[in-house]
Amino acid sequence: MPRRQTVVNLGCCTGSDDLSAAFRAAGTTSYVAPVDSPDGAAALAFVSNLFFLHTYGVPLDEAVRRAAGFHPECEQFRLF
Repeated sequence: MPRRQTVVNLGCCTGSDDLSAAFRAAGTTSYVAPVDSPDGAAALAFVSNLFFLHTYGVPLDEAVRRAAGFHPECEQFRLF
């Protein structure tokens, strides 16, 4: 089975179709990033929840949705 590569970018305003396309062109299969500027605590909460959920078998799209729903600041994260 081919290895899936996911990039989770925590940088402010890095959630865009253009940046996602650049990562995909470099070989990633999934790209997750915020469309605005979450505070540092929200970024940490989002990525911690995302890692936990996905590690325990939640599909990536569902894990992103659930992690983004943790707090209003986390809602800035999207799967591209």
